[in-house]
Amino acid sequence: MTGIRRFECVMGAVLAGLLFATGVRAQGTEDQERKSLRDAAFEVIFAQDDAAIEKHLPNATQQALQQMGEERRNGILKWLAFGREAKQHGTIVQRMEGDTPVLRSENPEGPDIFEFNLIKEEIHNGEATVEIAVRRTFAGKAPPEEWSWPTRIVVQARLEDGVWRLVMLQVPPEQPTVLDDAQLLSRLVQDGRKDQQVEIAGSLRLINRAELVYASVYPAVGFTCLLRDLGPSAEGTKSDPHGAGLLDDGTASGKLHGYVFTVQGCTGQPADKYAITAISAEASKSPQRAFCTNQSGVILYSDDGKAETCLAHGQPVQ
Repeated sequence: MTGIRRFECVMGAVLAGLLFATGVRAQGTEDQERKSLRDAAFEVIFAQDDAAIEKHLPNATQQALQQMGEERRNGILKWLAFGREAKQHGTIVQRMEGDTPVLRSENPEGPDIFEFNLIKEEIHNGEATVEIAVRRTFAGKAPPEEWSWPTRIVVQARLEDGVWRLVMLQVPPEQPTVLDDAQLLSRLVQDGRKDQQVEIAGSLRLINRAELVYASVYPAVGFTCLLRDLGPSAEGTKSDPHGAGLLDDGTASGKLHGYVFTVQGCTGQPADKYAITAISAEASKSPQRAFCTNQSGVILYSDDGKAETCLAHGQPVQ
């Protein structure tokens, strides 16, 4: 099992445990805390939007998510909302009545069945610790040995300003993962930004190649400052200067990897120059690098997130 898949399964089990740990009755404040913990888990597991998930994470984790790149951020949030994702893929997630199991997940198209059993839960003064036993069966039997799967999961949550926040998870015998640990978040942000930079640079190179081909096919026009001119032609029509078929719809939309791509500066008749900029779609929330290139094919960046700085004083992407 890949690390990503394992993380997905662990997070699903963790949130399931938080959700169904609230079945034990308590009195007064603890009873209210159990109910709010259950409601929080419901909100995350079946979240309809990212905001419903992020508010149940520590503030430092929320900030890191905004900085680590769209693909990685969306992937993590998708894993957390495992109930929504499971439903979309036809998996049945069922709360069981009685003592055990507390949760059962079954894929109708396959033999996999997962059962989650609560073996420990403590909630006191806004601190919650939940321990979950995980059992996986394959066609009614234990899965093959090479199918790695956690058998026990421990999770901690903290009530802050009336909101439960997931702060720690552990898959024994591994060490606990503290979700607002500064070193962990810094590493995730750096890795996410590196991945995002590779993706953005790749898209800029793709557009550069499309511009060169476009100018050679339509020499009277030269380069174009409209990305849609590089995209597919209208259905049922041949390629033309307004739909050259050199880029797919997604790239021609100019919205990729959490960035907005824009072509400008097409000067001359035919146009013999152009510049492409890529600016974070959420630059106002969390400043991120700006990227740019032109007919030279060199890809540059600027740390201040501004297109004009990148075009005038950008540094080469390594």
